[in-house]
Amino acid sequence: MPILLRIAAGYLIFTAVIVAVHPIVNQWYAHLLREEVSYVPWDIQNMIMAAAIVLALAATYHEKRRVDRDNSANFRRYIEANSVFYGSAALAIVFFWNWSGTLSPARTESADFWVVIYTLLPLLLAAVALRLWHKARTPETPPQGVAGWAATRPPLPGSRQ
Repeated sequence: MPILLRIAAGYLIFTAVIVAVHPIVNQWYAHLLREEVSYVPWDIQNMIMAAAIVLALAATYHEKRRVDRDNSANFRRYIEANSVFYGSAALAIVFFWNWSGTLSPARTESADFWVVIYTLLPLLLAAVALRLWHKARTPETPPQGVAGWAATRPPLPGSRQ
C-alpha cells in the first residue's frame, strides 16, 4: 500500500508542476503552433488535471472520513481535513464545469476561471501529495526532519533518557 500512495503522490506533484509551469511556458511556443493544433497541449493537460483532481478528491475524502470517525481527533485536524476536502470539491466543480465548455463545439469556457484553476490547483495538489507521501511512510522508514532526527538520535552522554 505505501508504494501506491507514493505513486499517487508523485502523480499529483507531477501534475502540480505541469499546471504551474505550462501557462507560463505556453507564451513562448504558442505562436509556433498552427491554429487547428493550438489547443492540443491544453487538451492533454486538461485530461491529466482531471485524473489528478479525481485522485485528490478520493484522497481528501478518505482523510475526511477517517478524521470524522476518530472521536479523539483534535479540532485542528478536523478543520484541516474538511477544508482541504471541500476546497478540492469546489475546485473540481469549477474545473469540470469550465472543461465541459472546452469540449463543446462552441468552446464556451471562461478564461477567468482558468486563471483561478491554474493558480489554486498546483497548491492544492501539492498539499494533498505531501500528505499522501508522509502517510506512506512505513514503520521501517525512519522519520524525516528535525523531529525525526531528535527521535532517532542516540542519547547525549550524561543525559537521563
